Amino acid sequence: MRRTSVVKSGLAFEAITSAFTIYGYNPRNELTASNRYLGDNIGNTD
Repeated sequence: MRRTSVVKSGLAFEAITSAFTIYGYNPRNELTASNRYLGDNIGNTD
């Protein structure tokens, strides 16, 4: 199983705004995209 997203939030990240990364893969399971967004809702990429 490959990672599709990660959220960084909580006390360890309190000094910075919460952020998350969404990963994209091609059909051969090779990483093709890594997009970072502010916030902690992975459904909101605006």
